[in-house]
Amino acid sequence: MSKEQLLPLADDEEGGEDESKQSTSRQGAGGGKDSESESDSDLDVTEAGRATLPVQEKAPAAPGNGTRDAGSGVPLSPPSGGGDFDGSSSGSSSSSGRSSSSSSSSSSNSNSSSSNAAGDDDGGGASGSEPGASGDGGGGGSEPGEDSEQVEEYKFDPADSRYPPGREGRRLLWGASKEGPLRHGLERGRTRRETRELQGPEEPPGPDAEPDAEQVLLAEIIVDYVSNSLVRERYDEEQVNIEYRREMHELPYGTELQEEAFGAEAGDDGSSQPLHDPQLSIPSPFGQKPSDVECVPLTYKDVLNSKYKVLWEAAIAKEFDGHKKTGTFSEISGLPEGRKAISAKWIFSHKTNEKGLIVDFKARMVARGFSQIPGVDFHHSSSACPSAVSIKTMVAVSTENGRRPVHWDIKQAYTHAKLKEEIYLRLPDGCGVWTGKAVKVERALYGLEQSGREWGFEAADALISNGYEQCRVDPCIFRKVVDGEVVGLIVIYVDDIMLSATEEEREELLASLQKRFPVKDLGDCTWYDGCAIEVDLENGTTKLSQTAYIESMLNRFNVTTTAPTPAVVDDDLGPKRDDESSVDKPVREAIGCLMWLLFTRPDIALPLNKLQKIAHSPTERMWNALVRIMSYLNETKDLGITYVRGSGLDLDVFVDSSYADSTVDRRSTTGLAVTVGGTVVCASTKTQPVTAQSTTEAEYIAAGEGVKEALFVRGVLSFIAPETSGATIRVREDNEGALALVQNPFSSARSKHIDVRFHFIRELFKAGKITADYVSTEEQHADMLTKVLGRGKLEYHRKALMNLPM
Repeated sequence: MSKEQLLPLADDEEGGEDESKQSTSRQGAGGGKDSESESDSDLDVTEAGRATLPVQEKAPAAPGNGTRDAGSGVPLSPPSGGGDFDGSSSGSSSSSGRSSSSSSSSSSNSNSSSSNAAGDDDGGGASGSEPGASGDGGGGGSEPGEDSEQVEEYKFDPADSRYPPGREGRRLLWGASKEGPLRHGLERGRTRRETRELQGPEEPPGPDAEPDAEQVLLAEIIVDYVSNSLVRERYDEEQVNIEYRREMHELPYGTELQEEAFGAEAGDDGSSQPLHDPQLSIPSPFGQKPSDVECVPLTYKDVLNSKYKVLWEAAIAKEFDGHKKTGTFSEISGLPEGRKAISAKWIFSHKTNEKGLIVDFKARMVARGFSQIPGVDFHHSSSACPSAVSIKTMVAVSTENGRRPVHWDIKQAYTHAKLKEEIYLRLPDGCGVWTGKAVKVERALYGLEQSGREWGFEAADALISNGYEQCRVDPCIFRKVVDGEVVGLIVIYVDDIMLSATEEEREELLASLQKRFPVKDLGDCTWYDGCAIEVDLENGTTKLSQTAYIESMLNRFNVTTTAPTPAVVDDDLGPKRDDESSVDKPVREAIGCLMWLLFTRPDIALPLNKLQKIAHSPTERMWNALVRIMSYLNETKDLGITYVRGSGLDLDVFVDSSYADSTVDRRSTTGLAVTVGGTVVCASTKTQPVTAQSTTEAEYIAAGEGVKEALFVRGVLSFIAPETSGATIRVREDNEGALALVQNPFSSARSKHIDVRFHFIRELFKAGKITADYVSTEEQHADMLTKVLGRGKLEYHRKALMNLPM
């Protein structure tokens, strides 16, 4: 921004020289190198982020009606009806008392007709106005020395719908063209003086005079304008490098950005006090729930129209700057023959804490990997992700060891892995001079088919080089053993690392990884994989809960009711009947949200399983059943799974079945719950793959399914807690016939047809790897996973599995 653009024009400057300066100023606004090279040293930026300008001498006012703004030609009409902007009723008035020469009228030596035309377009004079009229408050034709006239006060309201956000709003508000800089139209952004004496031109102020109020106000508007354009482009001599910087005053990222931009310090949870943006006149989004603020933009165009544009552009700048630092892209002179560039887009999101409150704005550049060509752009696309069972098992072991897990984050994790294939990308909007350019992708970028796989290998190599071993059962679990003792346990979920280790090991590993990746230590792990983690070392407990997610879901579907159980005994959870009609309800969306809650809420598994199977044909009955589940969660949203130190690491699996309960194919339902130290780490409800011929057969099949899940848990458990290696799995079954089939490997007329694949459980029993123990129906905690129970029984089994207080 050039010096001429920042300085307000003198009142009604006349003459070719002055208008020539204005024309030059407008040319500089087009992005030329000369205009950008000039500094903004004439602005005195204060601590509050405002600026003042050196006082300019005012030239005599020129006659004119000033009915239109120079930069855009938008009428500067008053907010309500007739009269000119400042409330006078004169038919001829000046909009601001300043001459706004456009590039089409840069010469003052034109004839009178062209002068009149320019005046009509640019806020200049109209014939008939008195030379002495002041454009800032009086009506046209007032004589010098007339009594002042009381004028109506107008204060600009940023929420006024007449001024939309984005570029168009700035044009209407500030009178700037879409391409040009801020010019006139000052009256739309200020509170006008209540009175103004129309006494003609003012005397030039002395050297010690206070800055003119209008100049100060214009400077403030300019600072607002520039400060809201956080991302500015500057070019070096080759005009190939782009530099992101903060205009006028450097605005850092994260919490510091909150303090600078919103004038208050945010607490650890982002909600210490209400924050306010003095420039945008909007409340701060930090410390609020995502549902209480403006929706996340879907495209870059939405960012430009967002009231949080300043924060989204800062997030974009941060992301793109990170790509430049890691060398994600390299320049090319052109695409190789026969190759096409993959397109990319921005994905925006709010980063929240364990309370579901916004702590940061995030932007992610994502390639449209679906357009990649197999065998050319990639060869393998599978990548590992930790199982929810593995995460909960590690939490159980960490609690038993009396350790508090910590949370580390790797910035732009994927881009630290190199690609083996040649891939070309066309950069999206928002990348400055790089926008639309084709580049070669050197490192794994989000969205590419192989990126997750390459990052998984890179992360594993980094940990293995620091003495860690990778689990063969779940490749996202790592351990470090020193002198027979496990000193460090790690679960890595893409770029999030949860570490349970000794203090010495934490410090050594962090220092080592920071030499390879930009690892950020987030302190104690209180939020991981969308789940809140509450560690109480004094009482030896760790609680996993999803309260914030439940609240967000309830708000999403506008559910405010409560219910004591997720379903009632006589609920019909079957498929659509002939006498029912389909409804337009977000059934699948609600089911997807509820499935995520199975991480910590096994008590909703049964009704959710029933509804999943009929989601393709939604009815009002089905939607009411979903609302019932959400109402139950509303009443019990603070519940979670609690692991207690001293409970041990014994492995049990409770199995149960509901015989032939499907009215469609008469298949049975299996319910299983695997516990470590008496607290659930895995629970599920599923339909059996075959139609059982009897209750005993259904229970036998269910026992086999439960043992398969327990074997996986034992594999993870024996890796992170070697002392449990070889531990026996205790199968808890309430059907004596099924137990007999497990314990006695013989065939009978009632069981000879059972497929051989279900008999592997006999081999495990014979090898001593499992035991088959009878448990009464009252103590069969998997019962709530196969049958709709009343409130009393549901609460009893729920407490036993989730280790809830009475």
